[in-house]
Amino acid sequence: MLGFEIETLVRIGLAGLLLVVVGPVVVVVHELAHAVVGRLMGFDVAEVQFGTGPAWWTFWVGRVRVTVRNWPDHGYVVVHYRSRRWLRARIVALGLAGPAADLASCGVAWWWASVAEGPWQAVAFYIAMVLALVALGGLVPLRQRGGNSDMALVLEVLRAPREVVEGLVVAYPMLSTIHAWQCAFEQGRLDDAQVLLAAHRRDPASAGWTSSMASLLSVARGDFERALGEQEASDAHDRAALPQGAVLDRRVARDRELTMATNRAFVLILIDRPEARAEALRLVAGWPVRPLDRREQQTAMARTRGLVLLRHGRVAEAMRALRAAVRGHEPHWLRALGMAHLAEAFVHARHWHEAARWARKARRLDPTGPLLPLFLRPVEAALAERRAPAKPIR
Repeated sequence: MLGFEIETLVRIGLAGLLLVVVGPVVVVVHELAHAVVGRLMGFDVAEVQFGTGPAWWTFWVGRVRVTVRNWPDHGYVVVHYRSRRWLRARIVALGLAGPAADLASCGVAWWWASVAEGPWQAVAFYIAMVLALVALGGLVPLRQRGGNSDMALVLEVLRAPREVVEGLVVAYPMLSTIHAWQCAFEQGRLDDAQVLLAAHRRDPASAGWTSSMASLLSVARGDFERALGEQEASDAHDRAALPQGAVLDRRVARDRELTMATNRAFVLILIDRPEARAEALRLVAGWPVRPLDRREQQTAMARTRGLVLLRHGRVAEAMRALRAAVRGHEPHWLRALGMAHLAEAFVHARHWHEAARWARKARRLDPTGPLLPLFLRPVEAALAERRAPAKPIR
């Protein structure tokens, strides 16, 4: 009897261990199916994300950004639609690619359960049952806060009017250009990014996003005064782009203003003038304490607030804000900036081991980004000075 119970526990343990391994594999197969079918359907695949939560590894495959996040429960694929021909059918094929991959994984697991022998047969059966539930769950049209399921998106496309579906192609030129700029900027090719911006800055319709990206380029090159001017131009364009007399939802209006204030405070704190830093502190002091609905915006505000407080010498408050920021949801290069700010805070607190650890994490997460060296250079200089041997006393 005891031997039977031990054998059962061993089987359950093996099944759980294999599910820990199989789960991420299923997520990878699901998202790769979306990406491959999207490419075959003639779409531009911009990003493939595996998992949810904070990003911990990012790399580029050609012009496709691949992001791996903490929790391997699901992911998403970002595509840019082009060509109106058979567009609805191609989008449906893109949406069904993931559930089809789940069904194929389930079929492989059932085949393994049919040919396995001994205790492995029970383990394979457990895994096949779990994968069957995953495959069936992918075919349920769920609507959720983090994003709709594949089947919900497919049904939405099938029900949408023709002009709505074909309208997805209208934004393709702008989205393609923005993605090309992001690719060049995040890989440190600033001259290529500048050329892309110069080609569109004369277009009035592109004034808002080109000014915002020109601000980032100026920050990367250390010209903070110019970056502030570009940011002000971007904010002015966004406000002018609203239709005359338009009444925004109070929450939407608040989010727009907070986004502008966050970007402005980030640039102001970099300017080596007392009045600019004082204005940055006034901006962050007026931000709401209650959490916002948009997690990325909430994280960006925490990161910027931490940097502003740190530059004003309020290290303990800055650490609290920056610790919250590095646990939040942001693009990988912004999360790396939060890690660099946290490393700087530990240098101020003279916690050298923690400073070195967060600096290494930031470098690993964003090895090519042009903004990160601006914040890590003083941290690494302080760490190098700490490790340097003391000069002999003469």
